Amino acid sequence: MISVRSVDGELLRTEQWGGVNNPRNGVSTFEVDALSATTMHIHVELPNPAASMAYAEVMMAKSHRGEYPPYDLDTQSCVTYCAQVLRAGGVHDIPLNHFLDATKWLIRYFNEHI
Repeated sequence: MISVRSVDGELLRTEQWGGVNNPRNGVSTFEVDALSATTMHIHVELPNPAASMAYAEVMMAKSHRGEYPPYDLDTQSCVTYCAQVLRAGGVHDIPLNHFLDATKWLIRYFNEHI
């Protein structure tokens, strides 16, 4: 799950859903009250939040058309989706190739910015 706020204050919250045993996979919006109390919140300043929002909107449109890529734990999961949204917004050092690398980056970033 990822939330992006534009410079104008517009907020877009999206998540990738699906899984290994779920043949459907895609991106949609979510409500913040759906979050668990144990959810880790990481604030990342985006050089270009509008580009992140545009990327998320394109992925939602692909999902609606049934064109979103199949779920893959390593390369097409909720974690890699968040990495792709961050990369679209100008975070150039977040790894995209594997969910573990992206997870390590997110945890390291969280620990450095609390």
